This record gives sequence, structure tokens and C-alpha cells, in this order.
Amino acid sequence: MKIHQQLVLAFSCFSLIACATTHPGRIAVQTTTDKKLPIIVSAQSINTAARDVFQLVEITVENTSDSWVRFSREEVVMNDELKTKLSVVLGRDLHDWGQATAFQLNKDNQNRGLLQGAILGAGLVAIGSNNSDTAALGSAAASAGYIWAVSDIVKADMRKAEGVKGVPDNHFYAPFSVPPRMFIRRWLLLNKPANTLVSSLVVEFETVEGEKESYAVKLK
Repeated sequence: MKIHQQLVLAFSCFSLIACATTHPGRIAVQTTTDKKLPIIVSAQSINTAARDVFQLVEITVENTSDSWVRFSREEVVMNDELKTKLSVVLGRDLHDWGQATAFQLNKDNQNRGLLQGAILGAGLVAIGSNNSDTAALGSAAASAGYIWAVSDIVKADMRKAEGVKGVPDNHFYAPFSVPPRMFIRRWLLLNKPANTLVSSLVVEFETVEGEKESYAVKLK
């Protein structure tokens, strides 16, 4: 069996273990006065230890209406004091974090010497493949916790959003649309002080029609 077929089979098995849910994280609370958008927002931290200086966050946006919701801008809202301690990683820094994390995961998996480690290590080798399909499959098998960030960064062309440094398509800062009665997941990476965890965030959405709403969410 070819390596990419093995990776598909392995990742499918891993995916079946977890129960599917629309909102694995905590539901956000709207902070703006008027309810204009038919959305439910939730978020959670992914595989983040307090000692780390990075915190990966997954954000889910559900559209409860029968019409498309199209966003032109999404942003983490921070006051001046918070900006001195916290930042959203973007552009070249984001790309370099993805590459470094892929190498670290590969090394850790090889050191464990486990079957799962071998499968995940093979996935990370495939990330560097010149074949886009193999690279995508490899990145998908690389790590359940970092699949959104590492796979997207390593294989993607960094998108230029207006007023925003380059980000991959699945990044929270890249404009996106949510189909009727469906949901979308996006991720973002925070640079934070070591030995702390970001416990809550405020995120703001703006639609192509100019409607704005902000949401406060506690992170698991």
C-alpha cells in the first residue's frame, strides 16, 4: 500500500475516535448591543501548555439562517495593555512557526519509537513533498492537535488580506463565508508570555454589507 493511502487510512481511524460536534469549544457571548448577525460563535485552545509561548485557538462560526453570511474582516480585539503582552502571529513569523513545529513534531515522534509516531512522522515527511496531494495528506496525518495550523501553513500560499499580513486560507483573519445552516472552523495563533494561558478573547466580525458584531469567549 502506498504511503499516502496508509496515511488516509490512519487519519480516518483517528477521526472516528472523536465524537463529532458543531461547537467543541465554549459558546461566545455577544458584547455589542444589537443582534444583527444570525451566527453562533465558539472557541477553544488546542494542545496548549502554560509553559509554551504560543497558544493555538480554534474558532467555530455557525450560520443559523437560510442565507449566506459573508465576512470581509475578522479580528481579535485587544486594548493597549493587552497588546503589550499578547499578539496574533501573522505573515512570515506564522510561516516560520509552522515549519519549526512540523520539524519538532517529526523529531518527537521519531524519539518515541511508537507505531503512531511512525505514522505521524511519515506524514511530516510527506508535508515536504513536491506533490501537492501527498503534502496535503501528510500534513493531515501530522498531528491531530495542530492539523489546522501546521498543515495549512506549510502547504499553503499565504493569502494577502487587505490591511493584514499574509495568512493561509483557513486562518481566522482570512475573509470567509458561512453557508446557510452550516458552520466553518478557523484557527489563529497567539504569542503570549510563558507560564500563562489566555483564558478569554474578544473577536469582532464585519460582513461585506458593513454589519459589525463583537463576541467575548472563554477558552477551554
